[in-house]
Amino acid sequence: MQRDAIVRVRGVTRVFRSSGGMPYVHALGPIDLSLQPGEFFAVVGPSGCGKSTLLEVIAGLSPPTQGEVLFYRDGINGTVSVHREGQYLFLRVNGKMDAGNRLDMPTQLMLGHLPLLVHQDPRAVLLIGLGSGITAGAVVRHPIERLDVVEIEPAVVEASRFFAWEHGDVLKDSKVHAVIADGRNFLLTTSNRYDVIISEPSNPWIGGLASLFSVEFFQLARQRLNPGGIMAQWVQGYNLLPDDLRMVVKTFRSVFPATTVWNATRGDFLLLGRAESTPLNLTLFETRFPRIRADLDAAVARQGGALRDDVRGRR
Repeated sequence: MQRDAIVRVRGVTRVFRSSGGMPYVHALGPIDLSLQPGEFFAVVGPSGCGKSTLLEVIAGLSPPTQGEVLFYRDGINGTVSVHREGQYLFLRVNGKMDAGNRLDMPTQLMLGHLPLLVHQDPRAVLLIGLGSGITAGAVVRHPIERLDVVEIEPAVVEASRFFAWEHGDVLKDSKVHAVIADGRNFLLTTSNRYDVIISEPSNPWIGGLASLFSVEFFQLARQRLNPGGIMAQWVQGYNLLPDDLRMVVKTFRSVFPATTVWNATRGDFLLLGRAESTPLNLTLFETRFPRIRADLDAAVARQGGALRDDVRGRR
């Protein structure tokens, strides 16, 4: 059994202000560190890498600039933490920010709302990847009958409770059924069929996630869609070369010929795919859009902006 740590540092950074109005000096972090009783610890690195700064922070001689950690788990599939920076919360998996209630809010909300706005009569929905839970919260604002949420990491399910204000404590909703499983394996084994399937994995360049952007995965999803069903896929365009982004879209379209690409926020793209080559019912979208307008206005306001009236999809 693992003993309690005697030193625990989570998400700590240290930034110094230079003299004479020069830019800030980022001396440390963000860094995570946990030491068990009896462990031997050494800090090794070149001059200026932050060794002394780290020891000073651990000793309490220097206050961290940031580093309030609300949640930390060494999970089965990764390290999961929730950090607070001012009024904002951020979910990190293996140190990478995967969700939050600031910059990602419009994308998380639109991923849940968009396919529900354009489907004729959505009743059963599958969400692969819980993240903060904000997308799931958007889905249940529509008159659906069932939402199955598949999340591979139990610690992410725990962490999502810190975003309850944003998603309305969605996992307690009677329509929501959470399953701890790999998304691909779930599609292989379930007998359920869905009107909408939403996939929101992390970035495709992260190890182990490329399979969730493959032809085989999209084919599995298509097999689990009811006639007239819609597949929604989040693609993080940032840190992707243009050719790689085109490859993801082309792969998706090879399975879902009727594909539209939506730009939620800068660098984030949502793919809506259907097997049937029929135009999207944008009249239906426009009729239903007012019921989610306040939701999106609040999200965009967090970014200091305003929602544009000309929300568009491009073929």
